[in-house]
Amino acid sequence: MGHSKKAKAKSHDRVVRVAATRFRKAGVDGVGVAGLMKDAGLTHGGFYRHFASRDELVAEAVERALRDGGDWQKQSLARSRQQSQDQRVPQQGPAGNLSCTRSWTAISVQLTVTI
Repeated sequence: MGHSKKAKAKSHDRVVRVAATRFRKAGVDGVGVAGLMKDAGLTHGGFYRHFASRDELVAEAVERALRDGGDWQKQSLARSRQQSQDQRVPQQGPAGNLSCTRSWTAISVQLTVTI
């Protein structure tokens, strides 16, 4: 039974996505093709319909991991900047007022003591 190009592309993408995740966790040498394909919901024998070699998969998965990591970092930075734009959290303590400003690059703390 033949598979459509769209289904094959979807399966290929799933293998690359699973490989990128597993390579980040276990390293390239810690991941076998059989287990990887099983995790992707495909057979070990189907591997070579998607990739000429394991090295080809590694190259594509590492590229995906780097791209996804960069996208995640950009999104995280944007969320952090939005949430922390001059967020001051005043705290009343026994010695006085404590004010913290959180930013992406640094945390500053100011303590005001009333004597």
